[in-house]
Amino acid sequence: MTNSNQVNSSGLPTAIPEAPSGLGTMPRGEPRPAGEDVCILHDAQGRRITYVRVSLTDRCNFRCRYCMPTEGIHKLAHREMLSLEELAALIRVLVAELGIEKVRITGGEPLIRRGVIDFITAIAAIPGLRDLSMTTNAYYLAGMAEDLYAAGIHRLNISLDTLQPERFAHITLVDGLAQVLQGIERARQIGFSPIKLNTVITRENLDEAAAIVRFAIARNLQPRFIELMPSHEECATQFVSADELRSHLAREFHLEPGPRSNEVTTPSNETTTGSNETTTGSNEATPRLSDATGAAECHAAARLYRLDGGEHCCGFIAPMTHPFCHLCNRIRVRGDGHMLPCLSEDVYYDLKPYIRPELRDRELITYLREVLAVSKGHTPAARRIQGMWRIGG
Repeated sequence: MTNSNQVNSSGLPTAIPEAPSGLGTMPRGEPRPAGEDVCILHDAQGRRITYVRVSLTDRCNFRCRYCMPTEGIHKLAHREMLSLEELAALIRVLVAELGIEKVRITGGEPLIRRGVIDFITAIAAIPGLRDLSMTTNAYYLAGMAEDLYAAGIHRLNISLDTLQPERFAHITLVDGLAQVLQGIERARQIGFSPIKLNTVITRENLDEAAAIVRFAIARNLQPRFIELMPSHEECATQFVSADELRSHLAREFHLEPGPRSNEVTTPSNETTTGSNETTTGSNEATPRLSDATGAAECHAAARLYRLDGGEHCCGFIAPMTHPFCHLCNRIRVRGDGHMLPCLSEDVYYDLKPYIRPELRDRELITYLREVLAVSKGHTPAARRIQGMWRIGG
Protein backbone atom coordinates (compact mmCIF):
# COMPACT_ATOMS: atom_id res chain seq x y z
CA MET A 1 0.00 0.00 0.00
CA THR A 2 1.18 3.48 -0.82
CA ASN A 3 2.32 5.58 2.12
CA SER A 4 0.61 9.01 2.00
CA ASN A 5 2.38 10.44 5.04
CA GLN A 6 4.40 13.08 3.17
CA VAL A 7 5.30 16.75 3.33
CA ASN A 8 4.82 19.02 0.33
CA SER A 9 7.23 21.57 -1.11
CA SER A 10 5.90 24.26 1.23
CA GLY A 11 6.62 22.15 4.30
CA LEU A 12 2.93 21.68 5.06
CA PRO A 13 1.82 18.52 6.86
CA THR A 14 0.00 16.17 4.52
CA ALA A 15 -1.27 13.39 6.76
CA ILE A 16 -3.40 13.06 9.86
CA PRO A 17 -1.13 11.54 12.55
CA GLU A 18 -3.58 9.05 13.98
CA ALA A 19 -3.89 5.77 12.11
CA PRO A 20 -6.76 3.29 12.23
CA SER A 21 -6.18 0.23 14.34
CA GLY A 22 -7.99 -2.12 12.01
CA LEU A 23 -11.00 -1.35 9.85
CA GLY A 24 -11.80 -5.00 9.55
CA THR A 25 -13.17 -4.78 13.10
CA MET A 26 -15.25 -1.61 12.73
CA PRO A 27 -18.21 -1.49 15.12
CA ARG A 28 -21.29 -3.16 13.71
CA GLY A 29 -23.86 -1.56 16.01
CA GLU A 30 -27.17 -3.04 17.08
CA PRO A 31 -29.02 -5.53 14.88
CA ARG A 32 -32.10 -4.20 13.10
CA PRO A 33 -35.29 -5.34 14.86
CA ALA A 34 -36.95 -8.32 13.19
CA GLY A 35 -39.30 -7.33 10.41
CA GLU A 36 -38.09 -3.71 10.23
CA ASP A 37 -37.32 -2.45 6.74
CA VAL A 38 -34.66 0.04 5.75
CA CYS A 39 -35.69 3.52 6.91
CA ILE A 40 -35.87 6.22 4.25
CA LEU A 41 -34.54 9.71 4.93
CA HIS A 42 -36.61 12.72 3.88
CA ASP A 43 -35.98 16.38 4.59
CA ALA A 44 -38.38 19.18 5.45
CA GLN A 45 -39.07 19.78 1.75
CA GLY A 46 -40.07 16.16 1.21
CA ARG A 47 -36.94 15.33 -0.77
CA ARG A 48 -35.52 11.84 -0.33
CA ILE A 49 -31.89 11.86 0.85
CA THR A 50 -29.81 9.23 -0.95
CA TYR A 51 -26.37 10.86 -1.16
CA VAL A 52 -23.80 11.70 1.52
CA ARG A 53 -20.51 13.54 1.11
CA VAL A 54 -18.03 12.55 3.81
CA SER A 55 -15.07 14.81 4.57
CA LEU A 56 -12.20 12.74 5.99
CA THR A 57 -10.15 15.74 7.10
CA ASP A 58 -10.02 19.53 7.12
CA ARG A 59 -6.30 19.35 6.24
CA CYS A 60 -5.15 20.11 2.71
CA ASN A 61 -1.71 20.37 1.15
CA PHE A 62 -3.00 23.27 -0.99
CA ARG A 63 -4.04 26.71 0.25
CA CYS A 64 -6.34 27.80 -2.58
CA ARG A 65 -7.06 31.50 -2.27
CA TYR A 66 -10.77 31.23 -2.99
CA CYS A 67 -11.18 28.45 -0.40
CA MET A 68 -9.01 29.47 2.54
CA PRO A 69 -8.83 33.03 3.90
CA THR A 70 -5.46 34.74 3.79
CA GLU A 71 -5.39 35.13 7.56
CA GLY A 72 -5.28 31.35 7.93
CA ILE A 73 -7.70 28.78 9.30
CA HIS A 74 -8.55 27.16 12.60
CA LYS A 75 -7.88 23.45 12.24
CA LEU A 76 -9.95 20.89 14.07
CA ALA A 77 -8.14 19.18 16.92
CA HIS A 78 -7.12 15.57 16.23
CA ARG A 79 -9.04 14.36 19.28
CA GLU A 80 -12.22 15.85 17.81
CA MET A 81 -11.92 13.87 14.58
CA LEU A 82 -13.73 10.59 14.21
CA SER A 83 -11.46 7.64 13.60
CA LEU A 84 -11.77 5.96 10.23
CA GLU A 85 -13.40 2.99 11.95
CA GLU A 86 -16.04 5.33 13.40
CA LEU A 87 -16.62 7.03 10.05
CA ALA A 88 -16.94 3.66 8.32
CA ALA A 89 -19.47 2.52 10.94
CA LEU A 90 -21.47 5.71 10.41
CA ILE A 91 -21.52 5.15 6.65
CA ARG A 92 -22.63 1.57 7.18
CA VAL A 93 -25.65 2.81 9.14
CA LEU A 94 -26.44 5.45 6.51
CA VAL A 95 -26.30 2.92 3.67
CA ALA A 96 -27.63 -0.28 5.23
CA GLU A 97 -30.22 1.28 7.53
CA LEU A 98 -31.21 4.63 6.00
CA GLY A 99 -31.18 4.02 2.26
CA ILE A 100 -28.16 6.11 1.30
CA GLU A 101 -27.02 4.86 -2.12
CA LYS A 102 -24.19 7.22 -3.06
CA VAL A 103 -21.10 8.19 -1.04
CA ARG A 104 -18.47 10.71 -2.10
CA ILE A 105 -15.23 10.97 -0.12
CA THR A 106 -13.89 14.53 0.18
CA GLY A 107 -11.64 16.66 2.38
CA GLY A 108 -9.71 18.96 2.74
CA GLU A 109 -7.67 16.57 0.66
CA PRO A 110 -8.79 12.99 1.41
CA LEU A 111 -5.62 11.31 0.15
CA ILE A 112 -3.57 12.80 2.99
CA ARG A 113 -5.59 10.96 5.63
CA ARG A 114 -3.49 8.03 6.78
CA GLY A 115 -5.33 4.74 6.30
CA VAL A 116 -7.58 6.01 3.50
CA ILE A 117 -7.07 2.91 1.34
CA ASP A 118 -8.18 0.51 4.08
CA PHE A 119 -11.11 2.84 4.77
CA ILE A 120 -12.22 2.75 1.13
CA THR A 121 -11.92 -1.04 1.09
CA ALA A 122 -14.18 -1.28 4.14
CA ILE A 123 -16.97 0.98 2.89
CA ALA A 124 -16.89 -0.39 -0.66
CA ALA A 125 -17.97 -3.73 0.81
CA ILE A 126 -21.12 -2.32 2.47
CA PRO A 127 -24.22 -3.97 0.94
CA GLY A 128 -26.54 -1.50 -0.75
CA LEU A 129 -23.89 1.05 -1.71
CA ARG A 130 -24.35 1.72 -5.43
CA ASP A 131 -21.96 4.59 -6.07
CA LEU A 132 -18.62 5.32 -4.38
CA SER A 133 -16.46 8.20 -5.60
CA MET A 134 -13.86 10.72 -4.46
CA THR A 135 -12.97 14.37 -4.98
CA THR A 136 -9.21 15.03 -4.88
CA ASN A 137 -6.66 17.63 -5.92
CA ALA A 138 -4.65 14.72 -7.45
CA TYR A 139 -1.31 15.86 -6.00
CA TYR A 140 -0.71 12.38 -4.51
CA LEU A 141 -2.88 10.48 -6.97
CA ALA A 142 -0.12 9.11 -9.22
CA GLY A 143 1.36 7.09 -6.38
CA MET A 144 -1.97 6.00 -4.90
CA ALA A 145 -4.25 5.50 -7.90
CA GLU A 146 -3.66 1.76 -8.29
CA ASP A 147 -4.38 1.03 -4.62
CA LEU A 148 -7.37 3.38 -4.69
CA TYR A 149 -8.89 1.65 -7.70
CA ALA A 150 -8.33 -1.80 -6.20
CA ALA A 151 -9.96 -0.64 -2.96
CA GLY A 152 -13.19 0.29 -4.73
CA ILE A 153 -13.03 3.89 -5.98
CA HIS A 154 -13.56 3.93 -9.75
CA ARG A 155 -14.96 7.46 -10.24
CA LEU A 156 -13.00 10.64 -9.57
CA ASN A 157 -13.61 14.36 -9.52
CA ILE A 158 -10.29 16.18 -9.81
CA SER A 159 -9.85 19.86 -9.01
CA LEU A 160 -7.94 21.72 -11.72
CA ASP A 161 -8.21 25.51 -11.96
CA THR A 162 -5.38 26.26 -14.36
CA LEU A 163 -2.92 24.69 -16.78
CA GLN A 164 -0.26 27.35 -16.19
CA PRO A 165 2.41 26.43 -13.61
CA GLU A 166 2.92 29.96 -12.31
CA ARG A 167 -0.78 30.63 -11.99
CA PHE A 168 -1.25 27.26 -10.31
CA ALA A 169 1.36 28.19 -7.70
CA HIS A 170 -0.33 31.57 -7.19
CA ILE A 171 -3.78 30.04 -6.67
CA THR A 172 -2.76 27.08 -4.50
CA LEU A 173 0.47 28.44 -2.92
CA VAL A 174 2.11 25.16 -3.99
CA ASP A 175 4.31 24.47 -7.02
CA GLY A 176 2.43 21.30 -7.87
CA LEU A 177 0.87 21.39 -11.34
CA ALA A 178 3.25 18.73 -12.70
CA GLN A 179 2.27 16.31 -9.92
CA VAL A 180 -1.44 16.94 -10.52
CA LEU A 181 -1.11 16.30 -14.26
CA GLN A 182 0.81 13.10 -13.53
CA GLY A 183 -2.00 12.02 -11.23
CA ILE A 184 -4.61 12.67 -13.90
CA GLU A 185 -2.67 10.69 -16.48
CA ARG A 186 -2.11 7.78 -14.11
CA ALA A 187 -5.81 7.64 -13.27
CA ARG A 188 -6.60 7.50 -16.99
CA GLN A 189 -4.13 4.67 -17.52
CA ILE A 190 -5.59 2.61 -14.69
CA GLY A 191 -9.15 3.01 -15.95
CA PHE A 192 -10.99 5.37 -13.59
CA SER A 193 -14.24 6.36 -15.29
CA PRO A 194 -15.64 8.89 -15.36
CA ILE A 195 -12.96 11.40 -14.44
CA LYS A 196 -14.44 14.87 -14.09
CA LEU A 197 -12.29 17.99 -13.96
CA ASN A 198 -13.73 20.53 -11.52
CA THR A 199 -12.72 24.11 -12.29
CA VAL A 200 -13.82 26.92 -10.00
CA ILE A 201 -14.10 29.78 -12.46
CA THR A 202 -12.90 33.21 -11.35
CA ARG A 203 -11.70 36.45 -12.91
CA GLU A 204 -8.18 35.07 -12.60
CA ASN A 205 -8.66 31.96 -14.74
CA LEU A 206 -11.56 32.92 -17.03
CA ASP A 207 -9.10 33.35 -19.90
CA GLU A 208 -8.17 29.63 -19.60
CA ALA A 209 -11.67 28.20 -19.75
CA ALA A 210 -11.47 27.19 -23.42
CA ALA A 211 -8.01 25.68 -22.96
CA ILE A 212 -9.26 23.59 -20.04
CA VAL A 213 -12.17 22.33 -22.17
CA ARG A 214 -9.78 21.33 -24.96
CA PHE A 215 -7.41 19.69 -22.45
CA ALA A 216 -10.26 17.61 -21.01
CA ILE A 217 -11.78 16.53 -24.31
CA ALA A 218 -8.39 15.49 -25.73
CA ARG A 219 -8.08 13.08 -22.79
CA ASN A 220 -11.70 11.95 -22.69
CA LEU A 221 -12.37 13.71 -19.41
CA GLN A 222 -15.47 15.73 -18.57
CA PRO A 223 -14.84 19.45 -17.88
CA ARG A 224 -17.11 20.99 -15.26
CA PHE A 225 -17.09 24.64 -14.30
CA ILE A 226 -18.30 25.66 -10.86
CA GLU A 227 -19.45 29.09 -9.75
CA LEU A 228 -17.44 30.51 -6.88
CA MET A 229 -19.37 30.34 -3.61
CA PRO A 230 -18.83 33.08 -1.00
CA SER A 231 -16.44 31.66 1.59
CA HIS A 232 -14.61 34.92 2.45
CA GLU A 233 -14.41 38.59 1.47
CA GLU A 234 -12.13 38.20 -1.55
CA CYS A 235 -14.68 36.05 -3.35
CA ALA A 236 -16.93 39.00 -4.24
CA THR A 237 -14.45 40.56 -6.67
CA GLN A 238 -13.58 37.21 -8.30
CA PHE A 239 -17.09 35.94 -9.06
CA VAL A 240 -17.96 34.90 -12.63
CA SER A 241 -21.47 33.66 -13.38
CA ALA A 242 -22.12 30.52 -15.39
CA ASP A 243 -23.99 32.62 -17.94
CA GLU A 244 -20.98 34.88 -18.47
CA LEU A 245 -18.71 31.85 -18.76
CA ARG A 246 -20.95 30.24 -21.39
CA SER A 247 -20.90 33.49 -23.37
CA HIS A 248 -17.13 33.46 -23.12
CA LEU A 249 -16.86 29.84 -24.31
CA ALA A 250 -19.37 30.47 -27.11
CA ARG A 251 -16.64 32.44 -28.89
CA GLU A 252 -14.86 29.14 -29.53
CA PHE A 253 -17.49 26.41 -29.16
CA HIS A 254 -21.11 25.94 -30.15
CA LEU A 255 -22.91 25.06 -26.91
CA GLU A 256 -26.16 23.13 -27.17
CA PRO A 257 -28.14 22.71 -23.91
CA GLY A 258 -28.47 19.14 -22.75
CA PRO A 259 -29.68 17.30 -19.63
CA ARG A 260 -28.19 17.18 -16.19
CA SER A 261 -25.18 14.96 -15.84
CA ASN A 262 -26.75 11.65 -14.84
CA GLU A 263 -28.99 11.64 -17.93
CA VAL A 264 -26.07 10.80 -20.22
CA THR A 265 -24.41 7.77 -21.67
CA THR A 266 -20.66 7.33 -21.98
CA PRO A 267 -18.72 6.92 -25.23
CA SER A 268 -16.71 3.98 -26.41
CA ASN A 269 -13.34 3.19 -24.89
CA GLU A 270 -11.42 4.77 -27.73
CA THR A 271 -9.82 7.97 -26.48
CA THR A 272 -7.49 10.56 -27.91
CA THR A 273 -4.55 11.84 -25.93
CA GLY A 274 -2.93 15.25 -26.19
CA SER A 275 -0.28 13.75 -28.48
CA ASN A 276 -2.93 12.50 -30.95
CA GLU A 277 -2.28 8.89 -30.00
CA THR A 278 -5.21 6.50 -29.83
CA THR A 279 -5.44 4.53 -26.61
CA THR A 280 -7.77 1.63 -26.02
CA GLY A 281 -8.73 1.22 -22.40
CA SER A 282 -11.62 1.44 -19.97
CA ASN A 283 -11.59 5.21 -19.49
CA GLU A 284 -14.98 6.52 -20.66
CA ALA A 285 -15.21 9.76 -18.78
CA THR A 286 -16.52 12.23 -21.33
CA PRO A 287 -20.24 11.45 -21.52
CA ARG A 288 -22.33 11.45 -24.63
CA LEU A 289 -25.70 13.11 -24.44
CA SER A 290 -28.46 10.55 -24.39
CA ASP A 291 -31.18 10.70 -27.03
CA ALA A 292 -33.57 9.04 -24.62
CA THR A 293 -36.54 11.05 -23.43
CA GLY A 294 -38.69 10.79 -20.35
CA ALA A 295 -35.76 10.34 -18.01
CA ALA A 296 -36.63 10.37 -14.34
CA GLU A 297 -35.93 13.54 -12.41
CA CYS A 298 -32.24 13.60 -11.63
CA HIS A 299 -30.30 15.12 -8.76
CA ALA A 300 -27.07 16.05 -10.50
CA ALA A 301 -25.82 19.58 -9.99
CA ALA A 302 -24.19 19.97 -13.41
CA ARG A 303 -26.12 21.15 -16.44
CA LEU A 304 -24.49 19.70 -19.56
CA TYR A 305 -23.95 21.42 -22.89
CA ARG A 306 -23.04 19.60 -26.08
CA LEU A 307 -19.87 20.95 -27.69
CA ASP A 308 -19.83 21.79 -31.41
CA GLY A 309 -22.73 19.45 -32.16
CA GLY A 310 -20.61 16.43 -31.26
CA GLU A 311 -20.77 13.87 -28.49
CA HIS A 312 -18.50 15.56 -25.96
CA CYS A 313 -20.04 17.86 -23.41
CA CYS A 314 -19.17 20.41 -20.76
CA GLY A 315 -20.86 20.79 -17.38
CA PHE A 316 -21.81 24.00 -15.55
CA ILE A 317 -22.64 24.06 -11.85
CA ALA A 318 -24.30 27.34 -10.92
CA PRO A 319 -25.38 27.31 -7.26
CA MET A 320 -25.36 31.10 -7.04
CA THR A 321 -27.20 32.17 -10.20
CA HIS A 322 -29.20 29.06 -11.09
CA PRO A 323 -29.72 27.19 -7.80
CA PHE A 324 -30.89 23.60 -8.02
CA CYS A 325 -32.18 23.22 -4.47
CA HIS A 326 -35.32 21.40 -5.58
CA LEU A 327 -33.10 18.60 -6.91
CA CYS A 328 -30.96 18.29 -3.79
CA ASN A 329 -30.74 14.82 -2.31
CA ARG A 330 -27.56 15.13 -0.23
CA ILE A 331 -26.19 15.73 3.22
CA ARG A 332 -22.60 16.37 4.28
CA VAL A 333 -20.67 14.89 7.19
CA ARG A 334 -17.47 16.48 8.45
CA GLY A 335 -14.57 14.47 9.80
CA ASP A 336 -15.49 15.49 13.35
CA GLY A 337 -18.94 13.93 13.02
CA HIS A 338 -20.95 17.11 12.42
CA MET A 339 -23.68 16.72 9.81
CA LEU A 340 -24.60 19.64 7.54
CA PRO A 341 -27.99 19.31 5.82
CA CYS A 342 -27.65 22.41 3.62
CA LEU A 343 -24.75 24.60 2.44
CA SER A 344 -26.99 27.66 2.66
CA GLU A 345 -27.76 27.19 6.33
CA ASP A 346 -25.04 27.44 8.96
CA VAL A 347 -26.61 24.65 10.99
CA TYR A 348 -24.70 21.54 12.00
CA TYR A 349 -25.86 18.51 13.96
CA ASP A 350 -23.36 16.58 16.06
CA LEU A 351 -23.55 12.83 15.43
CA LYS A 352 -20.55 12.01 17.59
CA PRO A 353 -22.52 11.28 20.80
CA TYR A 354 -24.24 8.43 18.93
CA ILE A 355 -20.95 7.02 17.64
CA ARG A 356 -18.51 7.49 20.52
CA PRO A 357 -17.70 5.82 22.86
CA GLU A 358 -19.84 3.17 21.17
CA LEU A 359 -22.14 3.09 18.18
CA ARG A 360 -25.85 3.32 19.03
CA ASP A 361 -27.60 2.61 15.74
CA ARG A 362 -31.21 2.97 16.81
CA GLU A 363 -30.70 6.32 18.52
CA LEU A 364 -28.60 7.62 15.63
CA ILE A 365 -31.26 6.65 13.09
CA THR A 366 -34.00 8.32 15.12
CA TYR A 367 -31.94 11.49 15.55
CA LEU A 368 -31.10 11.77 11.86
CA ARG A 369 -34.70 11.31 10.77
CA GLU A 370 -35.93 13.87 13.27
CA VAL A 371 -33.44 16.64 12.46
CA LEU A 372 -33.64 16.21 8.69
CA ALA A 373 -37.43 16.32 8.83
CA VAL A 374 -37.30 19.90 10.14
CA SER A 375 -33.91 21.33 9.25
CA LYS A 376 -33.19 21.33 5.54
CA GLY A 377 -34.23 24.51 3.81
CA HIS A 378 -32.84 26.30 0.78
CA THR A 379 -31.81 29.96 0.78
CA PRO A 380 -29.02 30.09 -1.83
CA ALA A 381 -26.59 33.02 -1.72
CA ALA A 382 -28.07 34.22 1.56
CA ARG A 383 -24.86 33.86 3.56
CA ARG A 384 -21.15 33.26 3.41
CA ILE A 385 -20.18 29.59 3.49
CA GLN A 386 -18.15 28.97 6.64
CA GLY A 387 -15.14 26.66 6.50
CA MET A 388 -15.57 25.29 2.97
CA TRP A 389 -12.28 23.40 3.36
CA ARG A 390 -13.90 21.32 6.15
CA ILE A 391 -17.03 20.51 4.17
CA GLY A 392 -15.56 19.41 0.86
CA GLY A 393 -17.99 21.41 -1.26
